[in-house]
Amino acid sequence: TTWHMLSHTENGTGPFWSPDGRSIGFFAEDKLKVLRLAEGSVRVVCDAPPGSGTFVSSSVVLVAPGRSGGVTEVNVETGAFRDVTWPGRETGNVTHGQPTSLSDGRHFTYVAKRAGTSVAMLASLDGTVSVPLGPVESQVQPTDSGRVLFVRDGALLAQQLEVTAG
Repeated sequence: TTWHMLSHTENGTGPFWSPDGRSIGFFAEDKLKVLRLAEGSVRVVCDAPPGSGTFVSSSVVLVAPGRSGGVTEVNVETGAFRDVTWPGRETGNVTHGQPTSLSDGRHFTYVAKRAGTSVAMLASLDGTVSVPLGPVESQVQPTDSGRVLFVRDGALLAQQLEVTAG
């Protein structure tokens, strides 16, 4: 394997792939940036502190922590954003992080942290109430089989995750 530096990504953190594999999102210089691999060009999307992100589609990214300490949806083309989770609204959480989009393009998971406890949550882009999936020690990683993987009590676990349409 040969490694090479990706141009214009200096001091980048938290990289994440677009669903089509054509772009990489990352954080640098307190900005959310997107590297389009074919052109080798980097585009500043918006101001964003270093954190974690996930593409929902080629034009929509979820970042955390967002403006409110929750998960924020960002349009990659326009930089427009809106909060989709709000820490403390339902459960007194301090921060929301590590969003991971699910294959339906409407739902995602994130990790809610409060006083040394981390709980995986299932949410939707429409901002309805988040559903707790249970305590975790890692981010939640979806699989093609409809399961999610996570670490709890030092063990790797798989849980079937079914989201409803609508």
